[in-house]
Amino acid sequence: MEMLKEFCSSGCDRFDFLQSYLHGLGIRTKILEISGSRNIFLELPKEQFYPDAQIKVLTAHYDRAPGTPGANDNSAAVLQLAALACRLLCRGRKHNTLIVFTDHEEITEENPSVQTQGAYKLGQYLARWQGHDNSQFAFFNFDLCGVGDTLIVSTASESLLEKRGLIGTSIYRRIRELRESVLDIMGRVRECPCFRIETPFSDNIGLLLNELPSVLITLLPYQEAVQYRSRYRMLTDQLRASGDLEGAPDFLQDPFSSRLRDNIRTIIPGTWERMHSPDDRLETLEQGAFQLMEQLLDRCAATELPLSRFVANSVHR
Repeated sequence: MEMLKEFCSSGCDRFDFLQSYLHGLGIRTKILEISGSRNIFLELPKEQFYPDAQIKVLTAHYDRAPGTPGANDNSAAVLQLAALACRLLCRGRKHNTLIVFTDHEEITEENPSVQTQGAYKLGQYLARWQGHDNSQFAFFNFDLCGVGDTLIVSTASESLLEKRGLIGTSIYRRIRELRESVLDIMGRVRECPCFRIETPFSDNIGLLLNELPSVLITLLPYQEAVQYRSRYRMLTDQLRASGDLEGAPDFLQDPFSSRLRDNIRTIIPGTWERMHSPDDRLETLEQGAFQLMEQLLDRCAATELPLSRFVANSVHR
């Protein structure tokens, strides 16, 4: 936890610190800087990749909301992925796993929209590189993974595409395909409940807007997950009955806007309420969450995902 203590300190230059930390672990990095966003690629040996399966791109954003420690949002996931990279290097087995730490996930005055997020710019870069063939990549986004005993796979991307009438697109089918693979992986983590729930967006929205399939994975304490799922369903039913927001909370909108503030805040779990605040402290993190994530990440790396049978067709109609 000493690394996390320094990483969460108020004066930490998180980019420089992370670079130094990774190099100290023997992990080489490559920086992709796009319009001021510095995305950090962890360079794993090429012989650990095989050509006939998807590359699993595991991402976590390393920036934090200004003035906050950023322990759970998102230092915990960064450390968990760095530890995975060390294990993959030591084992030397094929795994088809690429790890990327993204920049500018947090929406601030300097970074005011999804289009300025590092993941969005990364998605643009990869979309241009791959053209319309995005079948090589499957993205696993990790956020808020330092507290809880229950794995959550978000359905936010699917929900957004459904609201826009894009169920027939390949990106919708690929996200559902990937989500089912993730649920299968989660099911092999011993004695751990897992839920499918709509959540706020993270890096997955920037990738989605560039038609790259991704799923968001997070953690919650079990009782909070149960309560959130129940409250979300109740709020959805209320909104549907009133004819507002097409029957569901839209997490793509600002959850603290005057229109949604009261409704959304009634269902947000206590763990999420610490986000973007001074309460997102190192002391709130749980050792059990790190042990759970180690199991999950090892299984993600060990799982071979076949190349998708779905090829891109544009969602921009």
